Amino acid sequence: MEVTQIVRALTVEQDDSSVQFRDVARRELETRGVDLSGFINTISLTLNDGPAEDLSIDVAISRLDTELQPWDALLFTNCLGDTMVAQKELRSWVLHAYENDRYGRSYQINDAAALKQVLDKYLRLTPWQDLAGEAWPSTWPPGGLTIEPNRPGPSVIVR
Repeated sequence: MEVTQIVRALTVEQDDSSVQFRDVARRELETRGVDLSGFINTISLTLNDGPAEDLSIDVAISRLDTELQPWDALLFTNCLGDTMVAQKELRSWVLHAYENDRYGRSYQINDAAALKQVLDKYLRLTPWQDLAGEAWPSTWPPGGLTIEPNRPGPSVIVR
């Protein structure tokens, strides 16, 4: 198994495996010299279509405090390769969740403090959906966001 598969099994999919499996998975990470919390704490952050930066979760979330223009998008990619796109609106935020490059759902978040809480949970691979509130229907097209075949994860088209 790849390290990301082991981490996924120990975190977001832990309810799908037995205690014995998770114990073996933890030992396997130790054998490979992988610190689970350190692995989880390294994420990738991209502003719009700019270059990606590898950052700690706290530093990445602090970037929400920078001056962003309406419709700017920050792409937070966790250690599993899943991405949460936080798009600045005039008075709120819209979150678009992706598993790898597959669109999941979108959420309206009213303020930066609530957004930081959601992102912190998401990036640390803990349950976050209740904090995000009601999801928009999965059939809703994520306007302005596309998946480009030669680029991993979502790509932002700023209008």
